[in-house]
Amino acid sequence: MDDFYHGEDVKKHVSPTKRLINQKNSAWEGKGKISSDVRRKSEYALHYTTEPGKSYVIEPKDGVIDYDLAYKNPTAFYQKVMSQEVTEHKVYSPRKGGPLKLESTIGKRRIGEVLTTVMDKMYKLMK
Repeated sequence: MDDFYHGEDVKKHVSPTKRLINQKNSAWEGKGKISSDVRRKSEYALHYTTEPGKSYVIEPKDGVIDYDLAYKNPTAFYQKVMSQEVTEHKVYSPRKGGPLKLESTIGKRRIGEVLTTVMDKMYKLMK
């Protein structure tokens, strides 16, 4: 390692296996917290675990996304998905190894909010 890094002070690499195990455990704990604390309105929800200690469940207001529309009319599909209202349940640990907290918000998908903001600014610039 010293030959490769030329004597630089390099931190030891974190084990990817341990990180995956932590992420799996975090997903399991997040799903448990959400299933016990949230009374969901529909059966359809998308679960994401972005890193150990952070999980999200996105529940589209309109229910199941029509992926067939993506093949038939991609523009309409993206417009529908980006503008639809969703309920986001966020489970996270404020302190490493601490108790899990749950926050729920209703709004648009984050990427939809970003795209809407960019489109509005482009429109104003062109105007």
